[in-house]
Amino acid sequence: MEHYTFTEAARVLGVSRPTIYKYVKRDESLYTIVTGKKRVITLYGMELLQKAIQGNAEKYGTIDKTVDTSETVDTWKTDRIKELETTVDRLQNEVNGLQEQLKQSEQARLKAEGYREGTEAAMKDLHETIKALSSRRSWWPWGRKRLLSGETSSN
Repeated sequence: MEHYTFTEAARVLGVSRPTIYKYVKRDESLYTIVTGKKRVITLYGMELLQKAIQGNAEKYGTIDKTVDTSETVDTWKTDRIKELETTVDRLQNEVNGLQEQLKQSEQARLKAEGYREGTEAAMKDLHETIKALSSRRSWWPWGRKRLLSGETSSN
């Protein structure tokens, strides 16, 4: 089980619901998360609650009123490890996806840079051609300016 309600946590830990609320109230974000509209206790929160309740019971000599089975703790640890492994797998998949996106973006950037360099080279060649053509004497009888401006003769 990944999450416990306050009632389930009290039953599993062998304490009353008000005891669970007392501990959780100290630091809600440490023990609980909100799923939907309901606040539930996480596996990690259960581990912490179990340790806190046991520590308090040892301090006041009421250890027999708490659940002190290594099987319960082992189950929580196993569940916590599974939860963490799932999180690690999810994050690794996310990292792999981001690395793939980065690779595709880099390829697109290199392709665009190639196009830019090609366009710049073509523009430079075009400017040199225009400059070379502009420096020649025109053989056109009506003049170079008229030809370049697009004027037509009405004669």
